[in-house]
Formats: sequence, C-alpha cells, structure tokens
Amino acid sequence: MENKIAAVVVWYHPIEDYIQNIKTYLDFVSFLVIVDNTEIPNVSLYKDFQSDQRIHIISNNENEGIAKAINQGIRVVTEHGFDWVLTMDQDSYFTQNMIEQYFSDFKKSDKKNVAVIGPEASEKLIQKEITVRKVNCLITSGCLMNVTTFNSLGGYNEKLFIDEVDFEYCFRAILNNYIILQFSHIHLQHKFGKEKKVTTIKGKRKFKTLYPPIRLYYIVRNINYMIATYKKDFPNEIKNKKAHLRARIKANVLYGPQKLLSLKYAILGYMHFKKKIFGKLKTK
Repeated sequence: MENKIAAVVVWYHPIEDYIQNIKTYLDFVSFLVIVDNTEIPNVSLYKDFQSDQRIHIISNNENEGIAKAINQGIRVVTEHGFDWVLTMDQDSYFTQNMIEQYFSDFKKSDKKNVAVIGPEASEKLIQKEITVRKVNCLITSGCLMNVTTFNSLGGYNEKLFIDEVDFEYCFRAILNNYIILQFSHIHLQHKFGKEKKVTTIKGKRKFKTLYPPIRLYYIVRNINYMIATYKKDFPNEIKNKKAHLRARIKANVLYGPQKLLSLKYAILGYMHFKKKIFGKLKTK
C-alpha cells in the first residue's frame, strides 16, 4: 500500500512569491495545511486556495512560533489519516526535477524505524548518484516526517518557540531508537537568514548572516538549552552548535544594524536560559 503524504507550511507575513513556492510541491501531496502565524492575515493571498479542497488554512492571528504551528498542522494531517507529512518553510521550494526524484526515491526507500527523511539544504555540491545516509539532524523545511512517530514522540517542543526545534526533535527521535535519513542528492532551495556584505574588523569584505535582535534572543536561549540537554549524547553536533552560536553573536553584534539591541537580546536570551524561562518572549 502506498504511503499517504500531506504537507504543512507555516506562514508569517507571507508575500505573493510564497504561493509560487507552494505550487512547486502541491501536486505531489494529497493535502496541504497552511498555518498562518500573521497577526493580521492578508486574506487576499487565500483567494487562490479557497476553492481547492486539498487545502486547509489555519489563521492563528498571532505569532505562535514554528513549533506550535507545525504541531497544529500535523494534528490536522493526523485527523485526515495521512502517514507522512512534508514540512516546509514559506520561502523554501523545490525545482521540478528535484521534487520528482525526491518523491520517487522516497517511495522506493526502506522506511523501517525512520522518523524523518530530508534533502540537502545547504549550498554544497549536490551528489549526482543516489546517496542516502544516516544523519543526526535535519532542518524542518523539506523534510518528510512519519506522522505516527511524530505523535508518539510528542511532536515539536513548543517551549523553544522557534530555532532548534527541528534539531531537538531529531535528537529526541534518535535517543528513542529512530533513524534520520538524508537524501544528499536532493536539493531544497532554502534561505538561511539574511546575508549582508560587510567590512570586517580586519578590513576584508565578507558576507555575514544577520538576524533581527529578537531572533538572536531565541538563538542564544535555545542553543544553550541544546548544549545543556544533549552534550553527552551528541558531542560533535554540540561542538558545532557552540561555534555557530559564537559566530551568530559576533556577526550581529559587530555588523548588524542594531548592535546594542542585538547585544541586549543575546544577554537576555542567556539569562532566560539560566532562569528556565521559555516560550514566546513577552515584549511591551
């Protein structure tokens, strides 16, 4: 029996381009849940979908975070009896040949004890041969997730709100004897933050990935949570996360447009981690 596949995408202040992103994978799934975290949804963007019986829209009317939104979407997918769900970011998409091969290879793959299957999302040189390998973590976007396993593990950790929710789920799945697979020959078109060309303190011109100060808060808080929770079980990944954290703080505090505010939120993120304050940051 062929696996039934649905999709979930999370929107936050979506633009017209994101509808085109959806169209790159919509015909490869049987059902799509759009979870809109925008405070005042742009309902004009819904017009293309309102008559499509394959699409279910949830408007939260506030930013509930990526973890809760994915959990909401997968609850709906579960109620409709789907076995696997494709989870997508709003700004991610597949080229036609990649999505065709992805789903073809997925259907032929051994999925015993597999919690997540995902593509390559970095800018690495793509493998030409079919390459399936076990990994310890994958980003949310572009992944095919086993719905039953997702529910049995309790879904995404909502207290993290955003950042690290995908890696935390993967670590938790592995510790519960599940497998994470990457199709290294499949490439997802995906953006990691906003890149800006800056002049470094050594006078060199380089691209740096920058985030809004409040996003830096979540990065600092949640990576410190991951370090504290998983350092014994995933030492190599945690070592990389420490380096990633240092790089993010340095880039945003030295080169971001709001340097002092970035520093403030980085410190606040660490303080909240130490005090075990999680969830959505309450701002005035």
